[in-house]
Amino acid sequence: MPTHQKGSSFLPLLIVLIVLGAASWMLFQGPPSTPQGEREETPTVSGEEQKEAVTVGPGETRQDSVGRVETGPAIPQASLAKGGIQGSVVNTAGEGIAGATVVFTQQFEVTFGTESPSNPLVASRTTNAKGEFRFDRLPQDASFGMWVRHPEYAPKEGTPVRSLGEDQVIAPVTLNQGYALRGTVADSGGNPLAAALILHRQAGRFDPRSQEELEEENLKMGRLVHLNADEQGTFEINLLPEGLWTLRARHDGYATAQIHPIVLMGDNTLMEQEVVLGPEHTLAGRVVDVEGAPVSGARIDVSRIRPRPMLTADTQSAEDGSFEVRGLPEGLYGIAASMPGFSNASLPRVQSGKSDLELVLQQKAGVSGTITSANGSPATAFSIQLMSMNRGNAMYIANGQSQSFTNPEGKYLLESIEPGTYRLLVTSPHATPTYSPSFTVQRESVQGLHVQLQEGGTLSGFVREAFTGKPIPGARIVLHGKDWTKDNAFGLFGGVGPDPNNVPEQATVSRQDGSFLLNQAFPGELKVEINHPAYLPQTALVTLGSGQSIEMGTYELSAGGTVSGIGKDGQGNPLAGGTAYLTKQTDQAFGYYADNQRLDARGRFHFEGLEAGSYKIYVASAKGAGMLFLAEVDGSSQTVYVEPGKTIEVSLVSTQ
Repeated sequence: MPTHQKGSSFLPLLIVLIVLGAASWMLFQGPPSTPQGEREETPTVSGEEQKEAVTVGPGETRQDSVGRVETGPAIPQASLAKGGIQGSVVNTAGEGIAGATVVFTQQFEVTFGTESPSNPLVASRTTNAKGEFRFDRLPQDASFGMWVRHPEYAPKEGTPVRSLGEDQVIAPVTLNQGYALRGTVADSGGNPLAAALILHRQAGRFDPRSQEELEEENLKMGRLVHLNADEQGTFEINLLPEGLWTLRARHDGYATAQIHPIVLMGDNTLMEQEVVLGPEHTLAGRVVDVEGAPVSGARIDVSRIRPRPMLTADTQSAEDGSFEVRGLPEGLYGIAASMPGFSNASLPRVQSGKSDLELVLQQKAGVSGTITSANGSPATAFSIQLMSMNRGNAMYIANGQSQSFTNPEGKYLLESIEPGTYRLLVTSPHATPTYSPSFTVQRESVQGLHVQLQEGGTLSGFVREAFTGKPIPGARIVLHGKDWTKDNAFGLFGGVGPDPNNVPEQATVSRQDGSFLLNQAFPGELKVEINHPAYLPQTALVTLGSGQSIEMGTYELSAGGTVSGIGKDGQGNPLAGGTAYLTKQTDQAFGYYADNQRLDARGRFHFEGLEAGSYKIYVASAKGAGMLFLAEVDGSSQTVYVEPGKTIEVSLVSTQ
């Protein structure tokens, strides 16, 4: 059964606001402003030729000798699911479709204590002669969105799946002819225009990959379509998948028109649309640095604020720093200029038609120096993370800028740093994480900042079950500052919150015999957290000196409570790919958000390691999960009281 990812104590009311905000973003966003050209598809392997999967590093794409393709992070052998996921692709007559491309894209639940990687795993298979496919060696307990495409059918979004420790057979994906969109493009006088058109299907989930990667995949998978109206201004496109779409039309000398949303859903499979291009408006000006010198090659992004819907466009500054954004409808715009090595500049409210705009970019500076080991010799391999220091806040905040270095002299150079006050956090294999002195970056680079790595301490001990004394392998031993509490573990919109005492993140895992050892632990007053998904966590306070070894003894973890069950739809079928949500009830008006989990192919969910208390469990279908907290459906929720060491079984029905 899948384990779950712990969330924070967050009110569902805040989740409602987040969901509404995300929905608004999806409703008003336009298609990619600069789509990439479609590239040749990478070959995949049929279901009858499955061999060992290829795991790859960040940003890499590899295929094995039989053509199976996977992109994304490398997956350790121990983290692979023991079970596979198999299914089939069929037509409306129930016949298998050979040669269909099935793509699994890793998804990340909306939790507040986990950080999503920037390169999710993307795995592709091609159906065999019977229309069958199978995915093996996926990461354990990972959620995946599914997309299916065949050139003779409309693409289709499959039911989300979750990799488990057992084989799963998911429901067949049925492809049909989908939807068609046709219409005309004309100017405001009714004259036909042979306009260029972009049709873009709105994404249902956030994807951390780059815009270029997403555009390439959307083109390949039929979620982004380029076409042109003919001389009579007519256009038609077929085999479109279900969803919300945005249509954008462009023609030289006219304002770009954008229509959103175009709803391709339900029984009406043909949508007709008239597109009218109005008079063209422009925005123009110059991009300069603080000395007034022109900046060429800067990216200029404009976004219409009023009237709705939002419309975006972009261009680049010329050699003399000048720019002109054409094809705009009349309205109020926000403008931003960006350039590598410079801080961004913006103008928040500009009326269309302005031609004397000036965007001033300030050049970023850097920091350089040397890193030495504890004995004073140059450190030859180390990593540096830039930590921001803000007034009124004693905690250092990681700003996402980090870099690894390997050189015999221990030298480093970090460039393109925004003005501000910082510390460096330096990590090396044979030293404890070490902070640099604080420094301030303005217009000039900071040079000669030296950091001597410090020696850490050693923590060791054992983790066992409270009543049986059996060792607990796989328990995490995590270092925190002395003032850390559970609430510090979670940051809004994902990511781990900063430590109140600026103790760098360090952790180890208990072995098969329950023993653990953490070398080069950060010295100081520490709160050590011992946790495991199936047990209630414990914490211990220790004061660790540099070079000191502390035997922490044995920690006995008690089993938490468990809630297992199954979610079904209104017809009694398993709610495969849906979501189960868990909230801990309190005396307040709302319960506290605790956890969520993808339902497996049989509609099952399994929450464990729960503290004693009253919990409410909700289930929702894959399509209805986003509106779960806005409208509760009879039978889709149940309140239970959880006791440590006991399991409660529930069965829930959702008609969403």
